[in-house]
Amino acid sequence: EKFYALADVRGPRGLVVMFICNHCPFVQAIASKLTRDTKDLAAIGIGGAEAGEQILQRQDALGIAQLSRIDGILASRERVANQYYEALQPYPDITPPPMAAASGRISSRISWFAYVVRLPHGTRDRVVQALTAQGIDCRPYFPPIHLQPLYSTDAAPGQNLPVTEDIALRTLAVPFFNHLSNEEVLTVSEALARALQDI
Repeated sequence: EKFYALADVRGPRGLVVMFICNHCPFVQAIASKLTRDTKDLAAIGIGGAEAGEQILQRQDALGIAQLSRIDGILASRERVANQYYEALQPYPDITPPPMAAASGRISSRISWFAYVVRLPHGTRDRVVQALTAQGIDCRPYFPPIHLQPLYSTDAAPGQNLPVTEDIALRTLAVPFFNHLSNEEVLTVSEALARALQDI
């Protein structure tokens, strides 16, 4: 097991910690890029450290312990998602995610880890500013994978996904965690609707 002191790995301008596993096919596929990027960061004063197998083993143990609580965690997240869905119904300009997975399976259940709404074109960034000014943390959701720097260099020339790119520009992740109260969900939903009306 390898231990790092912060002073040993931190560069004068910061530190990047990567939680990776050398057995992961994805990590193996991008190993040369990780090496290159780590060297590039070091050149501008940002140190790096890899947290590998030992960290993953501890995370596995934590995950096993969490399994005993998984039904309660999923139920809490589903409750919050349902509250958001109901709270956003009066606002037709805000498109909430569907509450059931579209599947041909006998039963399907969404495992909520984020609550991401879709907004009208050209409004998201101003909504983020308005909500942030009120102390409501929200973020644009992930950019499409093919546009992220790590992958964009591997995309075929001229490749675009216009529907994906359009939706990505309109998505917003709102506060979402197990213990969010109905009152807090209503506060966020109403603030979101007001921000859109004020644009």
